[in-house]
Amino acid sequence: MEWIEIDKDEPLKPGDRVKLHFKALGLLYAKAAQIAVIEALLGKRADFDLISIEVPPETNVLIFTVEVRKTNPVIITCAVIAGTIALAGTAMWLVLDKTEKMVESPAGQAIGIGAIVIGIIVALGIFGGKRLRK
Repeated sequence: MEWIEIDKDEPLKPGDRVKLHFKALGLLYAKAAQIAVIEALLGKRADFDLISIEVPPETNVLIFTVEVRKTNPVIITCAVIAGTIALAGTAMWLVLDKTEKMVESPAGQAIGIGAIVIGIIVALGIFGGKRLRK
């Protein structure tokens, strides 16, 4: 799995995990209290789950990782989620800087295909071998 940068308006589907990188401007000394408020408000959402909040040291960056639960009746995008987070962050001015989505990496796909092939070979060896002994 790897994170790739996506457009904030790309439609998301249930199960998608995205990272939203915000620049936090304003009352940074109140960052911890504000994060607690954001967590409490977003914990009640039906359309996405807040997975984690990263606060890289000595930066004005906050990184929210969320998983989309459902998209109906409205199409969910990173822009919609970012707007919800920014609204919850009333003491800080949060500006969306970058959005990323977790996708299957080509290497991971190759490993998965290789594992399937090995499984088929083993199964044929076990069941095919019994058939030859009869």
